[in-house]
Amino acid sequence: MSVAETRSQFLDSIIPNLVAEGYDVFVHPSPHMLPPFMQEYIPDAVALGSPKNLAIEIVVEDARSDRKARQHKELFKDAKDWEFRVYYFRPAAGSNAVDPASRDEIESSLARIERMRDQGLTSEALLMAWATLEAIGRSLLPGKFARPQTASRLIEVLASDGQLTPGEADVLRRFVNVRNRLAHGDLEIAVSSGELEEFVQILWSLFRLLAVWSG
Repeated sequence: MSVAETRSQFLDSIIPNLVAEGYDVFVHPSPHMLPPFMQEYIPDAVALGSPKNLAIEIVVEDARSDRKARQHKELFKDAKDWEFRVYYFRPAAGSNAVDPASRDEIESSLARIERMRDQGLTSEALLMAWATLEAIGRSLLPGKFARPQTASRLIEVLASDGQLTPGEADVLRRFVNVRNRLAHGDLEIAVSSGELEEFVQILWSLFRLLAVWSG
């Protein structure tokens, strides 16, 4: 996988947490979305919300990119409503691995999704549901999901390994396009509570399977 592809996957992996914090996230924003002082710099993403909007830069961990990040940060020294946030990643083999979440962390995330659902935050809950699905998948199959995953590959591997039933896999496939559109800033797409409930029940089923496997 190229550096650009792993960089894009890493960016996708941080979006659900930003959305859960209340931000509206736009990947590769167009210049007209940006304030005048940023017209010569296009960040990898922007997260609009409070207390400040975020300009997000994904950089490889090396001295050259660190110098460039510091240069970009200078643009924001007088910006009252914006914060420059850098996320570092290492694209080298094996170094981009994600540690499996604990059962307690996964259960807490499931409870959080249900609270968001009950509050009517169905789109935000769906993005958290995808993050939780990947966390469960990584705990079930750490060798196959060591690195950040695309939504489609996550489903297909879980299904082919028997963790998902054919019916469950079909349900999740319906959500792939919705997830991608939400993650990349399509704020008009709607998720019904009934649709979300189908996803949540699959997550709980996988969580119970994880509990059995881990003893």
